[in-house]
Amino acid sequence: MNSGGGGGFCPRCGALVELGQEYCLECGLRQPGGGLAATVGTAWQQRVRSRLPGWLLPILAALLVAAVMTGVAILISRGNDDGPTVIDATGPSSISTPTETVPTEPTTTAVTESETTPTSTEPPPAPQLVDWPPSQNGYAIVIASLPASGGRAQAIRKAREVLVSKLPEVGVIDSGEFSSLHPGYYVVFSGIYADQRAALRGIARVQSLYPAAYIRQISR
Repeated sequence: MNSGGGGGFCPRCGALVELGQEYCLECGLRQPGGGLAATVGTAWQQRVRSRLPGWLLPILAALLVAAVMTGVAILISRGNDDGPTVIDATGPSSISTPTETVPTEPTTTAVTESETTPTSTEPPPAPQLVDWPPSQNGYAIVIASLPASGGRAQAIRKAREVLVSKLPEVGVIDSGEFSSLHPGYYVVFSGIYADQRAALRGIARVQSLYPAAYIRQISR
């Protein structure tokens, strides 16, 4: 046995190795180199083994391995955190779908033909002979005095001829019914005037058609 071993226990079989022993007597494994460091290490191992129970060493080794693995896991996780940030594009699509525009049909407006009924303009009624108002005194323009013996019909025919000339208020009176006239005549007249002045304003028109016409007071 040559001096060279550091003493302690054999790393293979755990047999006791004396200080300076180069090979294990149990398994024949060459022991690690000697020297001062080996001697001190062997002495420390012997001292620790002598003070600690045998069952505690495996527990300490397991705790050491667990601590190392935990540190490695932390380093790996930090490395992953420092990696590039991945942005998940989950927003709405920016591609817009074109909307189909349906052309509208032009609105057709129905043209209503309105029938225009020609307005029939009725001719004005034919002028009629007038009667002298029963309770009125005034003036009239005398156109003709016909004898009562010829009959009233003769006087009516004359009065209708005067109506054609469109003179105002043409009529026939019996002179015997008025105190201001001579009895026995049918008088054809135009106009019923309240006074002589009003009759004078209408005489010119009558005389343009019947020059012998004159103004006469009519009173009962």
